[in-house]
Amino acid sequence: HPQGFLGLLYWFAMMPAHLFIFKGMVKAIAKEAESISITPQEEQSLENLEK
Repeated sequence: HPQGFLGLLYWFAMMPAHLFIFKGMVKAIAKEAESISITPQEEQSLENLEK
C-alpha cells in the first residue's frame, strides 16, 4: 500500500505501465496454455490423479 502523498502519486504514475505489462503477460500465458496439446495417455494420467 502506498504511504503518503508521494507514495500515492508514484502508485498512480506507475499504474499504466503495470497494466500494460500484466495484460501482455496474461495474454502470453493464455496463448501458451492453449497451444499445449495433451496426448490420450497424458489425459488418462490426469484423470487418474483426480480420483
